[in-house]
Amino acid sequence: LNVAFSTIVGTLLAPAQIRISNSTLTYGSSTFNPTATNLEVIDVRYANLVVNRGSLSGTTTNGLQIIISEFAFVQIGGQTTTNPTFANLDIIKVDNSQLNVFGGVFTARNPQATLITATNSDVNIGRVAIPQPTLTFSASKVLDVTGGTLNIYRGTLTGINPDTAIVKTLDTPVFIGGGPAAIFNGAKALDITKGSLNITNGTFTGQSNMLLAIITLRDVIAVIGSGFFPTFAGCNILDTYGGSLNLNGGVSRQIETYQTPGTIWTFTDTIVTIGLPLDQYASSTPMFQGFGVLTVTGGEITVLSGTFNGITAGSTIIASDTKFTIDNKQNLPYFTQIILLQLTRGKLDLINFSFSGLTAGFMIQAIEADVNIGDPTALTNYGTLYYQHKPRYTSVYLIACKSVIIQKQTFSLLRNQNEGQAVDIFYTPGVYARASP
Repeated sequence: LNVAFSTIVGTLLAPAQIRISNSTLTYGSSTFNPTATNLEVIDVRYANLVVNRGSLSGTTTNGLQIIISEFAFVQIGGQTTTNPTFANLDIIKVDNSQLNVFGGVFTARNPQATLITATNSDVNIGRVAIPQPTLTFSASKVLDVTGGTLNIYRGTLTGINPDTAIVKTLDTPVFIGGGPAAIFNGAKALDITKGSLNITNGTFTGQSNMLLAIITLRDVIAVIGSGFFPTFAGCNILDTYGGSLNLNGGVSRQIETYQTPGTIWTFTDTIVTIGLPLDQYASSTPMFQGFGVLTVTGGEITVLSGTFNGITAGSTIIASDTKFTIDNKQNLPYFTQIILLQLTRGKLDLINFSFSGLTAGFMIQAIEADVNIGDPTALTNYGTLYYQHKPRYTSVYLIACKSVIIQKQTFSLLRNQNEGQAVDIFYTPGVYARASP
């Protein structure tokens, strides 16, 4: 059935309903815009529904529910650059079916409600192919997906409630990117539990709230920034719990010009790899602008490449009960404006790297850990560079460590460099070790 030009009008006492079963309905065409008002429900089961153009409006009291179930297929928008419209939309429910949303403007009637829920279904938001009409979503939670798959190729997703994630998934493979960058506006963009996450590109803009992470991952296998440059702007960028993360590329920065506290990254019991080795290095490398605090607890973290530009006040890396490795013979990771890298227990391997601290000093500190600094196979020494004012700011500060190996490493600028002082005083130790806490 093709509905190219028609007007369907329900009433408040007898709202209109569209129910499709074991059939195919095409609503609107490239030239015609049918209208339906005071709709209560669109129920699609064992059927196909394609909405090209036109308007579908729910009642002002209960809104419009679109229910897609029993192996149904629904496609919204995408035929032309003209969007279908959905006024008073209450919710889209998808169960054991497929939903493709290629174009349209979707605003939840209740701004605190969830706009789209999906269970064991395939959901595709936007597409790579043209035409690419406007595609926007606005709700407290735009997507709540369990099982199935979720692909977000493009579109603008805006969260209204800062305490609720724009996209929440459970046991779902999630892909973001592939086409024109999807845009996420909200304090919490993604809340992913189990399943997987692959972000090739996209723009994520959060808030300056330290407590609300733009992305939260729980037991997720995640890859971010392979070959492209997703961008993240906010304060608290990423929280991970368990799982694994390969951060291959992308740019993170503070919102506007905040100097404190800088961007926050937190990894808990996660296997983390930042950057790529040179033989796999293409066009992407992680860039942390306005980097503030990196906290690592448990798990492992390996930094192969990337640029960590700290804030004016200085940035810190705090790790405990973890294996922390910085090593890439071809493409050194660079750290600037760092005031402290501290590991408590675990293992610290600093093989090839470049550190540049502040004029107030820089310290690598290890407590009750195994420490290995330098690369014995290197043809030349690598350097730890920093300026300082205070004699107590030594380069490597070791407390009750189990084992320490330092080789092929140059500690330079170990001096008390005061402004206006003609002679530098060279008495700051490069390495300070203490046997007990």
